[in-house]
Amino acid sequence: MKIQHMGKFTAVGMRTAIDDPKALVINTCGRNDTAEMGTFRNWVWSNPTNRAIVHSYEDITAVSVECLWQGTKIFAPGGRPDEATLAGDWRRGKAKRPIGAWAGEGMPLITSPGDARRAIYIPAFKRLIDWWMNHEQIRRWVEDAKAWDGPVYLRDHDTGRGIDRNGPMSHAWVLATYLNTGAWPR
Repeated sequence: MKIQHMGKFTAVGMRTAIDDPKALVINTCGRNDTAEMGTFRNWVWSNPTNRAIVHSYEDITAVSVECLWQGTKIFAPGGRPDEATLAGDWRRGKAKRPIGAWAGEGMPLITSPGDARRAIYIPAFKRLIDWWMNHEQIRRWVEDAKAWDGPVYLRDHDTGRGIDRNGPMSHAWVLATYLNTGAWPR
């Protein structure tokens, strides 16, 4: 499999072989459902299941970015955000095809995956990353990774690149885009 380089930081799959001895490989998927920082090579802080902060969107709250994202998927007309998912069971909505995403009480569903990501996922993930970047240790790890003498790979289970894709999107791709450009994907 050929790696699509993005700049200093590149998102790759969990099983992608990295043969470059100068490469720094960082896992971004470790320790699901915790509020931990992780380590220099295991950025638990950047995992969308990280529970360091509560996320709010419209009239709901969720314990993590992933719970918010999965919990706002609506699967039947007249459906509402799933309380069990918002409270922590983010796996309930994974790999299912919703008819849309919650846009608030009385509002029509968001039916475009890209529009839903722009309204729900990206702002929540940004809040999580911004919150963690206030910690000196996290800033130091990011600066050390930026200064690394070689490429830096961010491992993720999903490898989808692009906000408007109709399929899984990699949070490591979102983070790599931000770290490479200083701007969040739009």
